[in-house]
Amino acid sequence: MDNIKNKIEAILLLGGDEVKISDLAKFFALSEKEITDLARELRFERRNTGISLEIAGENIFLTTNPLYGEDVTKYFERGFTPRKLSAAAMETLSIIAYKQPITKGEISNIRKGMTVDGVIFSLLEKKFIRVCGVKKGPGRPKLYEVTDKFLGYLGVNAVEDLPNYQEIKTGAYNIADISAILRENPPPEEEPAPPETKDILYDDEAVPEELPEESVD
Repeated sequence: MDNIKNKIEAILLLGGDEVKISDLAKFFALSEKEITDLARELRFERRNTGISLEIAGENIFLTTNPLYGEDVTKYFERGFTPRKLSAAAMETLSIIAYKQPITKGEISNIRKGMTVDGVIFSLLEKKFIRVCGVKKGPGRPKLYEVTDKFLGYLGVNAVEDLPNYQEIKTGAYNIADISAILRENPPPEEEPAPPETKDILYDDEAVPEELPEESVD
């Protein structure tokens, strides 16, 4: 199995974030569970290296280890200043980071009725957040959480290491208070997030949860 793990790692290096567990299972004639277990073993073995492995839904990809996120950010900031995430994206990320797992409807309620479909799609594309389950109840809306890639940009290992995490997680903070905590060190963005629109009657269960399979830049 170690040989297969090495092969998987090589495939991930060239495959970017488009490698699916199902495709690897077919290629190596293994079950999807066996591929997932091998991926988790590989991630554990690389826990103290500069490269980490991320499992997001049915996709697997390599990313930087959150342990060295601060150094990576400092290195690249020497040569250029990347464009920052929009205020809407940063607010949404802040809410997810401190309140996860959380649904789109709950995020929208915290943002006082502002729809978040476009921002959520953009953050999923950038691998800053992922679907981590579904909430019991009508419509079974998806639950979201931040990824190691996002934590790496902030230079922390877990959400519990975020500033004032316990106070904000359990307290009654407004959106400005939450997003201001992370605004000093936001992750870079390739392009602006889609514009936001008001939707006072936003209903999380009424909004289709399925996202397009192909990326839209």
